[in-house]
Amino acid sequence: MEARGIKNGIELSGIADVSASTVSLYLKGKRGRRMNSQSMATVRKFAAALGVDPDYFPEHRQVTVRRMADEVVWEGILDPEDFAAYLEVQRGLWKGEARAAKGV
Repeated sequence: MEARGIKNGIELSGIADVSASTVSLYLKGKRGRRMNSQSMATVRKFAAALGVDPDYFPEHRQVTVRRMADEVVWEGILDPEDFAAYLEVQRGLWKGEARAAKGV
Protein backbone atom coordinates (compact mmCIF):
# COMPACT_ATOMS: atom_id res chain seq x y z
CA MET A 1 0.00 0.00 0.00
CA GLU A 2 2.75 2.42 0.93
CA ALA A 3 4.42 1.88 -2.44
CA ARG A 4 1.19 3.11 -4.02
CA GLY A 5 0.99 6.17 -1.76
CA ILE A 6 -1.81 4.75 0.38
CA LYS A 7 -1.07 5.43 4.02
CA ASN A 8 -3.45 3.05 5.82
CA GLY A 9 -6.41 0.70 5.60
CA ILE A 10 -8.92 3.49 6.10
CA GLU A 11 -7.56 5.33 3.08
CA LEU A 12 -7.62 2.09 1.06
CA SER A 13 -11.23 1.45 2.09
CA GLY A 14 -12.23 4.85 0.72
CA ILE A 15 -10.38 4.38 -2.56
CA ALA A 16 -11.58 0.79 -3.05
CA ASP A 17 -15.11 1.57 -1.84
CA VAL A 18 -15.18 -1.23 0.72
CA SER A 19 -15.68 -1.05 4.47
CA ALA A 20 -12.74 -0.44 6.79
CA SER A 21 -13.56 -3.71 8.57
CA THR A 22 -13.27 -5.60 5.27
CA VAL A 23 -9.85 -4.06 4.64
CA SER A 24 -8.82 -4.98 8.18
CA LEU A 25 -9.87 -8.62 7.69
CA TYR A 26 -7.90 -8.88 4.45
CA LEU A 27 -4.80 -7.22 5.91
CA LYS A 28 -4.87 -9.55 8.92
CA GLY A 29 -5.36 -12.60 6.70
CA LYS A 30 -8.68 -13.41 8.37
CA ARG A 31 -10.90 -13.05 5.34
CA GLY A 32 -11.56 -16.76 5.16
CA ARG A 33 -10.53 -19.26 2.54
CA ARG A 34 -13.70 -19.45 0.50
CA MET A 35 -13.89 -17.22 -2.50
CA ASN A 36 -17.35 -16.34 -3.75
CA SER A 37 -18.49 -13.70 -6.22
CA GLN A 38 -18.57 -11.02 -3.52
CA SER A 39 -15.02 -11.73 -2.33
CA MET A 40 -13.80 -11.84 -5.94
CA ALA A 41 -15.39 -8.42 -6.50
CA THR A 42 -13.65 -7.13 -3.36
CA VAL A 43 -10.28 -8.39 -4.59
CA ARG A 44 -10.88 -6.67 -7.93
CA LYS A 45 -11.67 -3.42 -6.08
CA PHE A 46 -8.45 -3.72 -4.08
CA ALA A 47 -6.51 -4.39 -7.27
CA ALA A 48 -7.98 -1.34 -8.99
CA ALA A 49 -7.30 0.85 -5.95
CA LEU A 50 -3.70 -0.37 -5.76
CA GLY A 51 -3.08 -0.27 -9.50
CA VAL A 52 -2.26 -3.97 -9.79
CA ASP A 53 -3.71 -6.87 -11.71
CA PRO A 54 -6.23 -8.91 -9.67
CA ASP A 55 -3.93 -11.92 -10.17
CA TYR A 56 -1.48 -10.17 -7.84
CA PHE A 57 -3.60 -11.66 -5.06
CA PRO A 58 -3.12 -15.42 -4.47
CA GLU A 59 -6.81 -16.04 -3.82
CA HIS A 60 -7.71 -14.56 -7.22
CA ARG A 61 -5.08 -16.70 -8.95
CA GLN A 62 -6.42 -19.77 -7.16
CA VAL A 63 -9.97 -19.22 -8.38
CA THR A 64 -8.74 -18.46 -11.89
CA VAL A 65 -6.72 -21.68 -12.03
CA ARG A 66 -9.62 -23.73 -10.65
CA ARG A 67 -11.95 -22.35 -13.30
CA MET A 68 -9.41 -23.07 -16.05
CA ALA A 69 -8.83 -26.61 -14.78
CA ASP A 70 -12.56 -27.27 -14.60
CA GLU A 71 -12.95 -26.03 -18.16
CA VAL A 72 -10.18 -28.10 -19.74
CA VAL A 73 -11.19 -31.26 -17.91
CA TRP A 74 -14.87 -30.76 -18.79
CA GLU A 75 -13.99 -30.19 -22.45
CA GLY A 76 -11.81 -33.31 -22.49
CA ILE A 77 -8.67 -31.35 -23.31
CA LEU A 78 -6.87 -32.59 -20.22
CA ASP A 79 -7.41 -35.68 -18.09
CA PRO A 80 -6.96 -35.47 -14.32
CA GLU A 81 -3.99 -37.84 -14.63
CA ASP A 82 -2.31 -35.50 -17.14
CA PHE A 83 -2.95 -32.54 -14.83
CA ALA A 84 -1.41 -34.45 -11.91
CA ALA A 85 1.66 -35.29 -14.01
CA TYR A 86 2.04 -31.66 -15.06
CA LEU A 87 1.89 -30.54 -11.42
CA GLU A 88 4.49 -33.12 -10.45
CA VAL A 89 6.89 -31.79 -13.10
CA GLN A 90 6.29 -28.19 -12.01
CA ARG A 91 6.88 -29.08 -8.35
CA GLY A 92 10.14 -30.75 -9.30
CA LEU A 93 11.24 -27.69 -11.26
CA TRP A 94 10.28 -25.43 -8.36
CA LYS A 95 12.23 -27.55 -5.87
CA GLY A 96 15.22 -27.46 -8.20
CA GLU A 97 15.05 -23.67 -8.42
CA ALA A 98 14.74 -23.40 -4.63
CA ARG A 99 17.81 -25.62 -4.18
CA ALA A 100 19.76 -23.63 -6.76
CA ALA A 101 18.86 -20.37 -4.99
CA LYS A 102 20.18 -21.82 -1.74
CA GLY A 103 23.36 -22.99 -3.48
CA VAL A 104 22.67 -26.65 -2.77
